[in-house]
This record gives sequence, C-alpha cells and structure tokens, in this order.
Amino acid sequence: MTRSKTTRLTLSGAASLIALSLASANAWAEEKQFDIEAQPLAKALLEFNEQSGLTVAAPRDLVQGKSAPEVRGAMEPEEALEKILTGSGLKSNELPTGAFTITLASVEATEPAPEPFRLAQLDQEENAREIDRRDNDDDEARQDVIVVTGTNIRGLAPDSSPVRTFTKEDIDATGAATAQEFIQTLPFNFSGGSNANIPGGLPNDSGAGSNTGGFGSFGSSVNLRGLGSGSTLVLLNGRRVAPASVIGDFTDISMIPASAIERVETLTDGASSIYGSDAVAGVVNFVLRDDFDGIEAAFRYGVGTEEATPSQYRASLTAGTNWQNGNGLIVYEYFSQDELNIEDRDFASKTFIPGFLLPSQERNSLLGSISQQIAPRLELSADMTASRREARQIRSDISGNTFRQDTESESFNLSAGLNWELSRDWYLDFSGTFSTIDTSNQSSLFTEDLRQTNSTIWSGDVVFSGPIVTLPSGEVQMAVGANYREEELDQTVTFGATGDTRTDRDGSREIFAVFGEAFVPLIAKDNDIPLVHRLELNISGRFEEYSDFGSTVNPKIGLLYSPVESLKLRGSYSTSFKAPVLGRVGAIDRSASLLPTSLINQIFGLTSPDPSLDDVPVITRSGTAENLDAEESEAFTFGFDYNDSWGNHGFEASASFFDIDFENRLGTTPIPGSQINFAAVNIAFLDPDAFPSGTVIFNPSDQDITTLIDSLDNFGNPFGLDPLDAIAINNATIVRNLSRTKVSGLDFDLLYSYQIGADEITAGLNGTYLAEFKQQAAETSPLVEQVNTLFNPAEMSLRTNLGYRSNNLGLNLFVNYVNDYPIDNTPNAPRLSDWITVDASAVYSVPFTSRDSLLSGMTLRLSVTNLFDEDPPSAPVNTVLDVDGYDPTNASPLGRFVAFEISKKF
Repeated sequence: MTRSKTTRLTLSGAASLIALSLASANAWAEEKQFDIEAQPLAKALLEFNEQSGLTVAAPRDLVQGKSAPEVRGAMEPEEALEKILTGSGLKSNELPTGAFTITLASVEATEPAPEPFRLAQLDQEENAREIDRRDNDDDEARQDVIVVTGTNIRGLAPDSSPVRTFTKEDIDATGAATAQEFIQTLPFNFSGGSNANIPGGLPNDSGAGSNTGGFGSFGSSVNLRGLGSGSTLVLLNGRRVAPASVIGDFTDISMIPASAIERVETLTDGASSIYGSDAVAGVVNFVLRDDFDGIEAAFRYGVGTEEATPSQYRASLTAGTNWQNGNGLIVYEYFSQDELNIEDRDFASKTFIPGFLLPSQERNSLLGSISQQIAPRLELSADMTASRREARQIRSDISGNTFRQDTESESFNLSAGLNWELSRDWYLDFSGTFSTIDTSNQSSLFTEDLRQTNSTIWSGDVVFSGPIVTLPSGEVQMAVGANYREEELDQTVTFGATGDTRTDRDGSREIFAVFGEAFVPLIAKDNDIPLVHRLELNISGRFEEYSDFGSTVNPKIGLLYSPVESLKLRGSYSTSFKAPVLGRVGAIDRSASLLPTSLINQIFGLTSPDPSLDDVPVITRSGTAENLDAEESEAFTFGFDYNDSWGNHGFEASASFFDIDFENRLGTTPIPGSQINFAAVNIAFLDPDAFPSGTVIFNPSDQDITTLIDSLDNFGNPFGLDPLDAIAINNATIVRNLSRTKVSGLDFDLLYSYQIGADEITAGLNGTYLAEFKQQAAETSPLVEQVNTLFNPAEMSLRTNLGYRSNNLGLNLFVNYVNDYPIDNTPNAPRLSDWITVDASAVYSVPFTSRDSLLSGMTLRLSVTNLFDEDPPSAPVNTVLDVDGYDPTNASPLGRFVAFEISKKF
C-alpha cells in the first residue's frame, strides 16, 4: 500500500466514523443490563467491569473474604455497584475519569476535582503528609488494580484496540474440553497451521508439517487471520512461554489445562510496541485462576455417536484458600482422547491406507499459584504450570510398513513477580519467567529413529507506571520499562539402525528491549462538550536489540472517540516485527528428492506442458533458505463498539476493519492459482516470469547438481535415477522470505438480550469476512490470492448463538457456517460445499450454601457438538499430501460428539 493510498484510506475511514457518530448522537442511554451472580466480592467487581465497561480499583485487603449478592436487571452502573457492595461495609467513589475507587464506608474520598493543566506532582511537604497519612491509616489501603492485555498501564483498558474477553462461563458454554477446542470456535482464528487435528501437516505450510509430520509434537496453536501459528503471540498470565514443535515456531496451547483457565483475552491488532516479536496478527492471553476458596472436583466424559468414534475423558481437582494478606491455589487436570481411524470415516476411507485421522493423546497437568502481601505496599506472587503429554499417530499401517509416531512433550513454566506500590498512583513491577518444553518423537517406518527437541526461555521485566500530568480531562498515564530475554533451541536425532546421533538444530539468541506507553485523555465527559463523551489517545513504542538480527523500533498509535456513552469509535496504526524462529535459523536438515516428472504429474493430477518434460527427472528441494531476514508488518484497524439498553432490552454491536501488510513473511513460494508447489516446474516452463529468478532452474549443469547434492543432509532417490539427468531443480518448496502478504477484512459481533425478572434470553452473531489474503514471492512476481482455496482461510466464517439463562439453568444453541470454495483458483476447479453445523449445551447449577449438603455447589453440564452429524465437505483424496477426503483446516472429521460433565464444590 502506498503512503498516498494509506492517507486516503485513513481520511475516508475517519470521515466514516464521524458520520456514524453524528447519526448515533441520540443513542444516549444511562442504564445497562447486569447479570452478576452471588460470589466472592473480588470476582463480582471484575464482572461489573466487564458488563459496565467501567473500571473499579479495589484494594485486595478490603475485598478479600467478602461476598457480593446477586445483581440482575437493567440499572445505572452506580446503582449496580451499590448493590454489589451491600453489606460489605464499603462504598464506591467515582473519579472524574469515570472510574471508581472502593473505600471503607466511613472514609470520605479525597480524589481531586478536575483542574487546569499541571504537572502531576505535589510539593514536598504536602506529599510527605499524604504518604504519612496513608501509611498510618489502613482504611486507605492499596489499590489492587489489574493490568489487561494490550497495555502495561494499570487499571486501563486499551479501548482504541479491538480487545475481547471470554470468561470461564463463555468457554464452558461452548462445550470445549480443551483450550484449543475453544480457540477453534472463534471465527477470527484459522484452524490451519500447527494443529494436532491436521494429520501429516499441510502441503502449503511447512510449519504444520514440523508439528504433525514425521517428527512432530502434535501440539495445537492459535492462528489469528491465518497469518501463521508463529505470528500470534500467546501469553500465559501475561508472560511468554517457550515455543513448541521441532522448529520452535508456536506456543502449544494444548498443554494449558482448561480447568485452570479463568478467562481468555484476545487483541486482534499489531502489538509489538507492547510485547515485542511475534505479535503481528495479535495477542491471546490465557489468564489462569488465582483466587479460589474451597475445593472443586470435576469429571467429564465425551463420546461420538458414530461407530468407533473416540472417547474423551477429563478430570480435575481444584483447591484454594484465602488468608488475610494473600491466597494460594493448586489445580490438577487429567485429559485423554482416543485416536480416530481413517477406516471409520466413509469420506476418508477411500484413501485405502489404514491410519489415524486424529492422534490419541493423554495429558497430566498441574497448576500452582500463590500471592502474598509481604509489606503494606509490597506484594509477591508466583505461579507454576507443568504438563506432560503422550501422543501416538499412525500415518500408514500396511503390513510390514507401519509408520508410527510416539511423542512425549513435557512443559514447565515458572513466573514470579514483585509489585511495589511506591505511592497512591505509582507502581514498580518486577517479574521473571523461566519456561521450557522438551519433546521426544520416536518415528518408525523401517527403523526406530528418535528426535529430541528442547526449547527454553529466560525472561526478566521491570515496569514503572503512573500518572505524570493532570489535564482538565483527567490524568495522563504512562508506563516505561525494560526487558531482557534469552531463547535457546536444540535438537538431536538418534538413528535406530546405527545408534548414531546427529545435531539437527542448535540456536540461541539474546534480546534486550526498552519500551514506553502513554494514555492521554484529551476530553472527558465532565468537560461538557457536546457530542464528545470521551476522546483519548494511546501511544506506545518499543526498541529491541537482537544478538543475531540487529535492532528494531515498533510504534503504535490509537485513538478513541466516544460521542456518547453508548458508542465508541476507534482506530489504530502499528508496526510489528518477528525474528525468524531458532529452528529456522539453526536448521541444517536441508534435503531434496529425485523423481520422474511423469510420476509427479500422475500423483498430483498435473498436465505436462510439453513432451520434452515427460519421463525426465526433477530435483525437488525442501528445507530452509540461508540468510533469512526478519519479518515486518504494518497494520491499520478502524472500528466501533456500541452498547445500549432500554427497559428489559439490551443491544451490543461491534465491528473492526483490519488491513495488514506483512513483508518478508517466511513461507514457500506462492503458486499462481493457489496450486501445489510441485506444479512450479510446469508453470515456469510456460511462463518463465511467473516466479522470482532461481525458483525453478532448468537444465542445470553437472557442477550445479553435484554442488547441490554435496550440500544436502538428505537426498532421496527411491528409483535409483542418475541425478545428472535432472532437467530442472524446483526450489519452490524451500521456506524463504516472501516479498509480502496482504490481508484485509472485517470482524463483527452482534448481541441482543432480553431480561424477564431473573431470566435472560440472548441472541448473537460473530463473524469474520476476509476480503483478501494475497501472497507475493518477489516484487516482480504477481500477487496470488489464497483466500477461499483448499487449506487456506475461507472468505466467510460465522457463529450465531441463542441462549437462555436463569438463576440455576443455562441453555445455549450455536450455528456455525463456513462458505463453499474451490480447491484452487484455476478454471473449472472442483468446489467444496459450504459447511453448516449446530452445537448445543446445557448447564444446571445448585448454589453453594453448605459443605455438608450433597447437592450444594453441584453443577451438571451437557454439550453436543455437530448436533446433526454433518460430514465435512468432500475434497479430493491425495495420500502423498495427506488429503484424506476433507479440508482439516476448515472442518472436523469427528462428527456428532456428546459430552457430560459433573462438578462439585466443597
């Protein structure tokens, strides 16, 4: 995108937002719909934040051990908050910014009124008196303000960026048993890439093959927008974890115990200015439970209704306690799932090669967390997760030639943090993280080869945050900090036939970063400016120095304009950076194969362009190119959030337009028509300018061939052909820096609710529309459209829901839609039909009243996935490409699956 075009897009987008705001000026509404159950006060306040869109700052030692009553119905936020605090001895105080603080009811708030511009500092005598008063008055306790995804500033939500929060109740309502099952229900996530449900990898994604191919770990990733599993930064409690797979290119979310997840926060725009590398498509933060008082046991069993459908088991035990100045929690989870055989699905059994569509898995996970106030203004916290998973995949099971893969993965994550409240508003946070994952894969075709991979991260952060300036519209908040990180990845292969060991990958790097962020409230509601309820600016930037890739600077700017309380208009611009993963940088397993063109054309259904290419050998290379560059991106987002209520009715709507220009993205050469890479020789013969120079080399010299073979770690020649007879060298399957990837589209959400006393009915729609997904190998090559083709994101993904909830009962119905699309973009290409499935879930809960009652605290859940047992759309079978009669990136082979869960609190 040229700068002039970017400017025009920005201006036109801004004009559209202003027009929308003027049209919505009459949408003012003070009441909001609340549905907060009786629970610990701290959790009730968090739910109030989510449902009201406001922020409550509450001292931990004031709310700890207190309970909140049920609050349901349409009312003003102040009224809802007052009801939540009923009987607690606490009161709320509204700040000029619209946020609330919590104090003892007997203590009057001393928040300053808005005043003209001044530096946010007191004179020394006044400051000393204030500090002394707070230190000697426990009634004015510390503010336990949370940090949310997308910012380092405490108590601030980055409203200028598209952020979604999914609670534990949201996750349970989907019927998902694992973290990856829940993520795959989100329309803006693409299930391609590194995913355990994709047998053998993908022909257009070498990273997927590194996960489920010959030596894979069978993990599962997040893949926002389909930009690649490594282009979404996954955090655990706001911190990085060690990447998985044999090349270390994604975070394995299947190792996260679902029973321990409190909420999932997603940020779907560039975030390298906050988090650094990898946050190109966005950030997904899994926030684990850390405040639970009591014991909870749960058991889940799931099974398909078709014959020979795999069973699924999950059992968990949660125990936690609170004390005066802290809390502790421990969670154990066991999960197992049987394999799904190819022969048990009619649409896949026509491959005639026995094997697994889905691998068998068994996992044990442990979570521990503790938080302790060690001084009046000092809090220490730590959390630990450990998981061990075993998986088995059989890709072919022909007598005497069983291709079996047995994988063990062990992950361990330990984080500790120290939060020092320097004054009422200033914080100094220290944190450190150690994360490691070890994977061993024993693969047997004719020999028992063992590949072992270790990936490790050491990281330390310091963040200083607080207000620096007070404007008439509120306080200007800032955060500055630094980060140091070490990353390591090494891999060895032990050959079963000889016992020899070879090092395949060995990489390490050090990263140092400094970063800063500012929140500027330009106009607040108390300024009494017509059609300007809020006008806010978010600015952030990060400098990173890599020991192996130099330095990078990534800025981000976001603007929020709210004409009325019910409507927010937002936009952001950001740049992001991604260093090549260590498994690519240190790769030494470059290989090639020698096959006759007639066999290639026959296997892949290709047509020879000329008789001279019949029955001659071609060398097809694979692996990673040398001298890789860093990947860089530029992203724009524009959108709105609308939230209104009237009487018993509530309505929410949001939409986000995104435009991502991803340069130097790692990948294989895109083929015109979105065809397979093996077609490159035929295409280049007809059109020499179809690919960058060197992609296909015709008539290589004997010296070129000899030099190439000598540089390889593995050269496959199953038919004993003479390499010097090769008519071409195909480099299209080598992973290299592409010129660019262009992705744009629209995310949208609608939700309607109707309250009838304690009952609520909801109806919603979530969707993602991809307008373009184009890749370009070089500046001189054409852009190749990938959207709506086999193994690529569909143009339209929708998920609608209808729900009912009362005090004890919850019912949900979901309808999922993926549009039809052709196999590729060539004329008359076969099409896969659209896929529509229905999911349903029900939950019945008995409130916890007594540990002596059998039913007290008991919850029953029933969920059905693919209620009408719809087969995935039929796709051509190709055993070489592991195409088993369907597209695993946009559909599931599981069929109707029923799960029952029972849990009990003690």
